[in-house]
Amino acid sequence: METDFATTWQNIYILNIRNVGSSFIGNKNAVETAISNFVQRYNFTVNTISTYAALRTFLQNPPRNIIFANTHGEIMPVPRGRNWRNYYRDLGKMVRDFGWILVNVGGYPFYYQRPGIAVGQDGLNTFLSVVNYSANCMNVTATTFTEDGRNVLRRGNMTALPQTIGVDRCARWTGVTQKIDFMRNNVLYGASAVRIGRGWFIHLGLSSALGRQNPTQAQLNSGDTLQGNLGTAFALYIADRL
Repeated sequence: METDFATTWQNIYILNIRNVGSSFIGNKNAVETAISNFVQRYNFTVNTISTYAALRTFLQNPPRNIIFANTHGEIMPVPRGRNWRNYYRDLGKMVRDFGWILVNVGGYPFYYQRPGIAVGQDGLNTFLSVVNYSANCMNVTATTFTEDGRNVLRRGNMTALPQTIGVDRCARWTGVTQKIDFMRNNVLYGASAVRIGRGWFIHLGLSSALGRQNPTQAQLNSGDTLQGNLGTAFALYIADRL
């Protein structure tokens, strides 16, 4: 039984813009720490993008075959002066053409361009439009880890987790030609990866509360770390297959 990840990939870029908040993630710095700690086991070079200036520089010469992880949850920050629709479409093209694995570790992906400024369902669908996919993630249900999901848990040494977890932003995918399911309830996917050209997009629709009604602060902190760990483990599982 495999208990580890093996990949030739070496670079992860973590998006954590200073002074920009998060949604469905309580502490984005805790998520960043979880992601960083996880990938450093596999000798990844960790690159944190913490300013809009650094983000613009990064996007001017996008690297190939990287993991790009967003710590802002439902917010995908848009650089000032950029139209959100063009920017989200450009990100989709980078995943498609440069072989990125883009990871959204909490909530409804691309729902806000900035804190409190929603673009709604159009945000994710604009990103997905580069391969003619669409999705609706406004679905709440308890989901169970699939065979692939359990495999990820074993490899990441996370087997103490419950097999069923409440997910607030499950995806219902439309038009997807290649998909890997990690957490699922019938046609609703709590965590899944969809192929976008040469790359992949990973959606993890959890919140820090992990479906709990009245979580304690300690439980929320634990949820943030778990979201970072799961999103990263799913990304390494995909990279291991490429």
